[in-house]
Amino acid sequence: MSFINSKIKDYTILSEISAKGAQGALYYAQNDLGAEVAIKILHKSNAENVTLRKHFQKEAMIMASLRNDHIVRAMDFYQDEQTVAIIMEYLDGQDLEAYVLEKESKEGSAALPLDIVMKWYGQILPAFEHAHGKGLVHRDVKPSNIFLTSTGNIKVLDFGIAKILEETEMEHIKISSMGSLTTSGTQYYKSPEHHLRPTTVNHLTDIYALGLMFYILTTGEEPYIHEQLMDDVLFKPLGEVPGYPRPVYEVLLKATAKKREERYASCTEFLEALQLAVTAKEGVTGFKTGPTEIVVDESKTPRPEPPKGEQKIETGETLPPPPRITPPPPRAVYRVYSQVAITIAAFIGGGLAVGYMLSRNAKRLDNGNNAVQYFLGAAFVGMMAYMLIPYHKLSDDELFQMFFLIQAVSAVVTYFVVEASQKKLIEKYVVYEGGEYEPASGMIGLLIAFFFINIVVLILALMVSSS
Repeated sequence: MSFINSKIKDYTILSEISAKGAQGALYYAQNDLGAEVAIKILHKSNAENVTLRKHFQKEAMIMASLRNDHIVRAMDFYQDEQTVAIIMEYLDGQDLEAYVLEKESKEGSAALPLDIVMKWYGQILPAFEHAHGKGLVHRDVKPSNIFLTSTGNIKVLDFGIAKILEETEMEHIKISSMGSLTTSGTQYYKSPEHHLRPTTVNHLTDIYALGLMFYILTTGEEPYIHEQLMDDVLFKPLGEVPGYPRPVYEVLLKATAKKREERYASCTEFLEALQLAVTAKEGVTGFKTGPTEIVVDESKTPRPEPPKGEQKIETGETLPPPPRITPPPPRAVYRVYSQVAITIAAFIGGGLAVGYMLSRNAKRLDNGNNAVQYFLGAAFVGMMAYMLIPYHKLSDDELFQMFFLIQAVSAVVTYFVVEASQKKLIEKYVVYEGGEYEPASGMIGLLIAFFFINIVVLILALMVSSS
């Protein structure tokens, strides 16, 4: 069945990206505004299976829960009697497997420059650390599941799919496009424990596969013989490559240790070890893996600028100094997306505005009805405005700057809406009806009280959202 020109929610499917997915095909689609998305649609023969539908929806939930700049993001989920689909962000570029094959066909070597792979791993490892922190394990790390966008950034694909397939396999579900799911995951990159006891794997199996992938990408060689894969995975360590940086090799040996308790305990620890090894003096001597220029798509992607300065080595050759890769900082209390904290602050209406609305000056008009209307209107407008803030993480300083801005804007808007626009009613109430006007001291005290209440609400929201 062809889905071309059909609609899934607000998106019209325009072309097929790939039909080789384990569970379904991938399509390119746009909405009426031209926004691009990728839509993964479960194969029709599989969509009739209730259990498999649940697994497919679980995949969407996993993707949606991983809010990281370097993990592909799920935007929506759709299902009806015949169709089950995941709507996700569209990626322009190619996966690392295709990239390496293209490089090999052009240059005759599959080995990639060490500094380029380190740049990628500076994005890959923090992305995996984020997922591991949520208790999720990829289980199917390989170059084809690492996507290099046309802008040179990395996106991790198919997080959690291997586990879903293994669960499906245990339930003895047959998938028409694959026969039996006995090949869930990729055998070559599986850790020893993943081969022997797949139900016991944890995040350390990902660290093993990431170490093995780093070795293959930077040496251009596969350490294991396919015909005796199981024996090699269980017993054979990574082979030394002439001229390969010894410190880096030792880091990869530890990452791919046969006993998982001997590996790095986390992706952050692995990244720190790689960074130290690459920047070690002996780590750049005598090993060259080819030109350092990388082009994903020459028509779209600018060539990366070469590093500034050169470093002399004993052989008389020159190599650019490897970049300093800063490991990701420890998980911070305030590491949240802007919408969470800002929307809560806007909903409160800003401590200053709320305090004013509850003062006698706001309540005096029409028995307080005006005050309620103004407050609800300000809260609604605030929520809508701050939901449009760009989807990115804010630092502590930026977050509180935005918070103070909300406070100031709320106070100014409230003053002009209530005081300036209702000046005649105020005069009538005070002068002709003998009403009391809230003194400035009383209003200021009320505003300060609500200001601090809002600070507390904001901090609690940050703590909850980052937990």
